[in-house]
Amino acid sequence: MDISTRKSENTLIIDVRGDISSLSGIDFDKKVIKEVDKFKARRLILNLKEVDYIDSQGMGSLIVIRQYTIKNKVLFSVVGINENIRSTFEHADMIDFFNIKDSEEKMI
Repeated sequence: MDISTRKSENTLIIDVRGDISSLSGIDFDKKVIKEVDKFKARRLILNLKEVDYIDSQGMGSLIVIRQYTIKNKVLFSVVGINENIRSTFEHADMIDFFNIKDSEEKMI
């Protein structure tokens, strides 16, 4: 898994490539939170367009990120999920919790 960041005003966009899983996503939540703190972002958009798989540990990392954004009053959205990932979010009843949107263009 690889992450890259972009910034637009006070919005931090993190593009994720690869699987978010126990094998590849170790410390994923810590990396994302570090970037949010570094840029002092008031909005975080997590772009999962290039993610094909999320396991339970990956979902756990996303929950940690979401809890952090709630605590620190950072607006948070997930964009670009495919049908496979959407199914995982729906199965976990997490669509609304993560504020899932179709694309980042509508949010910036």
